[in-house]
Amino acid sequence: MEDGPGRVEGPSAVDAAVRFVAMQPGGARRILLEHHRRDDGFCAGCLTSPVNWPCVVGVIATKALQLDVES
Repeated sequence: MEDGPGRVEGPSAVDAAVRFVAMQPGGARRILLEHHRRDDGFCAGCLTSPVNWPCVVGVIATKALQLDVES
C-alpha cells in the first residue's frame, strides 16, 4: 500500500482499538458476552444488520483478551 498525503505512521485503527479494550478491566469479556456466534452463524451483538461471526467488534475483543492473557 502506498503512503498517501497526510498519512500518519503508527498502529492501525484496529491495533489501537485492541489495546484500548485490553486496558479496560473486564472489557473484552463484557464485549464477548454480547458479540458471540449465534446458531445461524451471525453475531448476536450486531443487531442493526446481520453480520457473519466473527464481527469486527468480536475480533477486536478476542485479540484484546489474548493480550490480557499474555501479559
